[in-house]
Amino acid sequence: MENTTEVEEVFQTSDLFLVAYLFLKGYSLIRPPHLKKTLIVYTFERTPKLEEACQNFVNRSDLVEPLSLLERYRTLKAQAWEAKKRVKGHGEIEMGGWDNE
Repeated sequence: MENTTEVEEVFQTSDLFLVAYLFLKGYSLIRPPHLKKTLIVYTFERTPKLEEACQNFVNRSDLVEPLSLLERYRTLKAQAWEAKKRVKGHGEIEMGGWDNE
């Protein structure tokens, strides 16, 4: 019996403004955030639409409501700060409410 593993296409980032932007555009995390060294890493499913959204973010060629972006960023930053205090084994973070809610 042959053992094959499917390679999962994921996009990971620790950029809180990008994560906030992606949440506002309707993207959701495919797994809970995890700690990598001192950064919280967020994982999304890699799709052509997500890559286009990231490119639009980098190029500043898309508009979102600025106050919503700032509010989401502040929420993510506060959650990340609190989560770093509650880290349990192997970089897994004990948390709740991280997804696009």
